[in-house]
Amino acid sequence: MRLRDQEPFATIRAHPVRFWVGIPGIFFGGIALGFLFVERSLSLAIAVQLAVQTIGFLLLYVPVARPRWRGENGSSAAPPDDRTVPRDRP
Repeated sequence: MRLRDQEPFATIRAHPVRFWVGIPGIFFGGIALGFLFVERSLSLAIAVQLAVQTIGFLLLYVPVARPRWRGENGSSAAPPDDRTVPRDRP
């Protein structure tokens, strides 16, 4: 399997508009919120920027990657059907 077919590249290619708009939005949003706190405290501004970008990337990536992760795990996401479980009868 090539690197291009692995995560996160496959998910980004599957949802290009979401990531083309979301990634710059997260970066510029984090920078803008960081600038609001610079006069108060540089450490607080950096912490706000880091928090906004971390949460933003999680909200951007995880919802679209979750179905792909479930598909790779096979049928472990669904409980087994009772009719398919072999039972020993006395």
